[in-house]
Amino acid sequence: MVVNEKQTVIKIDNGSFVTCEGNKHYYLIQGARRHEVPLKVLDALIDDKKVIRIIKKDTLENIPLGISLSDDTCLIRGYETDPVYLYSNYVKSHIRSSNDFNLTGFKWEAIKNICQESVNKIRPVRDFIIEKNKEVFINDGDIPSDFTNYTDYGIREDFVYEGDGEVMKQCSILLPEEKEDKKYPVLYLYHGLGENTEWLDLSKGRIRKIIGYMVSKKMIPEMVVVIPQIMSPDSTCEEKKVRDFYDFLSI
Repeated sequence: MVVNEKQTVIKIDNGSFVTCEGNKHYYLIQGARRHEVPLKVLDALIDDKKVIRIIKKDTLENIPLGISLSDDTCLIRGYETDPVYLYSNYVKSHIRSSNDFNLTGFKWEAIKNICQESVNKIRPVRDFIIEKNKEVFINDGDIPSDFTNYTDYGIREDFVYEGDGEVMKQCSILLPEEKEDKKYPVLYLYHGLGENTEWLDLSKGRIRKIIGYMVSKKMIPEMVVVIPQIMSPDSTCEEKKVRDFYDFLSI
């Protein structure tokens, strides 16, 4: 469905596993994005591949690509207690009810019971969402016509650091291409809800593409960009966000 010449709308089911005919890849739909699921993870999470929806190729390709599930993705809870979480990429997503669990097609015997202390140390992100016929708007004309001609900015380096409460977090750094002996300004970039990879490389944020474009146009100087994994699932926790940032600087 075309809304206008710059926007298309598609309908998807958040919380579903999907693929298309002839595609060897499987995806989990969450946050109106398709997250690739490694085959061994898929086999571990679901009982029956009948829960996987076969959708049209153009519909699949129009769903923005999100961060892939990690190879250690699993279902966890603290010693047979509620709640149950989907763990992936160092974070946990709360599955809100047994009904949501069953609608997705997860298998109960796949849940790993671990000590509650370990569960508490894993950083939470958005709840696991179940939504039927969710409308997603694809914007086709939001970026300059020559935007895609510019390369991603900088040399990317990632490392993992220990945050508040011994929670492991990821930090990404973008370094200028020429590592010459000179001083560069440093930009500490704090993004919204989601993982660094979503904002750096994929369609959600295009951080590297935006910075590369602005540097090429001489709108900003070359710089070192530091992107710590600082966020809160509750957008009202401004004080906590500020504290997290200063804790990061002290590492």
